[in-house]
Amino acid sequence: MSEAFGGALPSAILAERDRLPVGTLDRILEDRYLARAIAHFHTHPKAEGPLMDLLRTIDLDLAQEEIDARHAE
Repeated sequence: MSEAFGGALPSAILAERDRLPVGTLDRILEDRYLARAIAHFHTHPKAEGPLMDLLRTIDLDLAQEEIDARHAE
C-alpha cells in the first residue's frame, strides 16, 4: 500500500484512512488500479483477461453511443 501512495509510511496511510469517510481510501486504490488497466488497454489492445474484456465492452458501448448520437442529429 505504501507504494500506491508515493512511499508514505503505513502509519500515515492508516491515519489518513481513519480521517477520511469510510471507503474513500479503497475507492482511491480502485481508481488508480483502473487507470493503470485503461492505460495498459490502450497501449496493448490485444491484452487478454476479464478486465480487458470489460474494457473492450465499455469501449464498444461508448463508440456505439457516439454513433447513435451522431445519427440522431
